[in-house]
Amino acid sequence: MEFIQHHNDLVGSYSAIVTLSGDGLLFDVINGFVYSLEQSTIIPKKIPVPISIIPGGSGNGLACSLNSIFSDDGQTMFNKLIESTLHTIKGQPTPMDLVRITTTTNQIYYSFLSFGWGLMADIDIESERLRFLGEPRFTIWSLYRSFALKRYRGRLSYLHKDSVCQDIQSINEPVSNEWTTINDEFILVYGAYQKYLSSVVKFAPDSQLDDETIYLLYIFGTVSSCQVIEFLLALEDGTHTKLPFVHFIPCKAFRLTPESNDDIMTIDGEQIPCSTIQAEIMPKAASILFRK
Repeated sequence: MEFIQHHNDLVGSYSAIVTLSGDGLLFDVINGFVYSLEQSTIIPKKIPVPISIIPGGSGNGLACSLNSIFSDDGQTMFNKLIESTLHTIKGQPTPMDLVRITTTTNQIYYSFLSFGWGLMADIDIESERLRFLGEPRFTIWSLYRSFALKRYRGRLSYLHKDSVCQDIQSINEPVSNEWTTINDEFILVYGAYQKYLSSVVKFAPDSQLDDETIYLLYIFGTVSSCQVIEFLLALEDGTHTKLPFVHFIPCKAFRLTPESNDDIMTIDGEQIPCSTIQAEIMPKAASILFRK
């Protein structure tokens, strides 16, 4: 992140920025551009250098989303690495949306994958102690947390994608009547903008790189452990969106105010301080190397 922030001529020095990593290192790369883009007067704001990723982490959500090889075709990790490397070598810069997330602590993040609060964020961060297992760490911790259920109280507001309202208020202003607001107890609130969160989590089946949509999912705190397990199993093929207790909303923006500041919040799998957050789409704010 510091390298990106302080480099004087990235555009003149590099034709692309490639990470061999999980999603976390790419999060650092993208957020290295926050200050320069926030100060930029050019509209629309856009990261000036194409990016690419070759999967080397536990989840690899963006790489999974880019590659159809992460479907049920039995291909090995070797094939996945080759496919992603070919995207980097032979791909062309392809527009990709980012999401701008602001907090009441005056922090700004750029996100390319997801925001989480509640069950799935807890699984992501708490399973770090099992990182040596690789991706299976998520499955093991999911089972544990399904039976040791926690509930989270907060206020969730969102602006549906089909709303005619174009105005998105700043985080310090009340949302307009066009927004839907819910005060309740939740098991989780999760927003994603890529198809996959990992090779076994098909979160937003209809997501495209530049469809200008946040796919917001929330589950109320009235569900049972069995229903939570049903939801987690359904994530593998994307059928969770059809479960009657799952609320899955395409939206332009959302705002979340947790009742407790001790909850876990994540952006692209990285933990951030818990506070009120607001997320909104930045259309085509990045370009990623991709061969069609």
